Amino acid sequence: MSHKERASTGMDQQNVDTELWLSELCARFQLEGDMQNWETLEIGLMNRTYKVELTSRGNVRGYILQKLNGEVFSEPVRVIENVKLVTEHIGAQTILAGKQKLKLFSTSEGLAYAIDHSGGYWRCYNCIEDAYTVDVVENEDQAYAAAKGYGEFLENVASLDASALYEVIPDFHHTPKRLSTLRVSIKRDESSRVELAKAEIEVILVRESICASLQNLRDSKSLPERVTHNDTKINNVMLSRSSGEAVCVIDLDTVMPGLSLYDFGDLARASVSPAAEDEPDLSRVEVRLPIFQALCRGFLQGCPSLTRVEKENLVRAIRVITLELAIRFLTDYLDGDQYFPVQYPEHNLVRCRNQLALVKALEEKEEEMESYVKQLF
Repeated sequence: MSHKERASTGMDQQNVDTELWLSELCARFQLEGDMQNWETLEIGLMNRTYKVELTSRGNVRGYILQKLNGEVFSEPVRVIENVKLVTEHIGAQTILAGKQKLKLFSTSEGLAYAIDHSGGYWRCYNCIEDAYTVDVVENEDQAYAAAKGYGEFLENVASLDASALYEVIPDFHHTPKRLSTLRVSIKRDESSRVELAKAEIEVILVRESICASLQNLRDSKSLPERVTHNDTKINNVMLSRSSGEAVCVIDLDTVMPGLSLYDFGDLARASVSPAAEDEPDLSRVEVRLPIFQALCRGFLQGCPSLTRVEKENLVRAIRVITLELAIRFLTDYLDGDQYFPVQYPEHNLVRCRNQLALVKALEEKEEEMESYVKQLF
């Protein structure tokens, strides 16, 4: 249906303007065919995303058009260059049957982005076919598939020099610096909330040594610096509708130099507990050992190049990354909720408490978790 036909059926002017702009973007990215359908995709919190379908010579193909969030990424060209470097590196490799590759399309000027009238940066991807995502890990099969997918991603970029990538968010997983920032916020107490968070502050500060552990290993070169994803939510892995296996890792805006343990730790942090990270009922926060075990098996299967030191610190990584997020939530709470969107005044404090409850649950299960990992190598 054309935009004129849509308008005649009562589509409001904003949607008409959106469709005209999407049609223009399709032309700028040199996509073949006539646009038949488009829809807004409610995925992620950072970028504006649309799926468009074009018909050419009787074939229908889907594409993803996405506007990069300029408030989060101050240097969008470098972000897109990182993504282009990674996708082209993977694209040059032979991949296993059933897997799909993410591709960035270029404009007639040879650029991997187009700029709109407001200075916003847009890019165009192929659509990963016959695949879906989930927001919550429901079972061991999903955990294994997601972890294997992220492991395969790390393996696919293992030969890419991490120093060739721009650090799009400097010190994103530098946990000691996150802790130093928290200390400054405690001292400043600009929102007069320190007294309300004394218990949480104490829980974090007594764990200063574990907060620094991964960074110390990185600084000493005991852990290899890799090209890493850095946003390993389960819904950033596309799963096959037929086999359930991971077919492609998406949302590469945060690819940059880092540690494999950041990726595994964050995936496990978000997966082992059935409770959402802002669940106020802390009795619902727990470590599901079968899910943890499936994550370990999948990650090691997907990334056989992991070193012994990387494997030895898988369990530690979960605790470090969980503490790091608790620190970030608490810092934002003390600073007056400037970063994370909140629905009520204590929202960030509740998030912090939730993550600290998970830290304690991880500590209780640590010996059992370590024992299981040792069996795998």
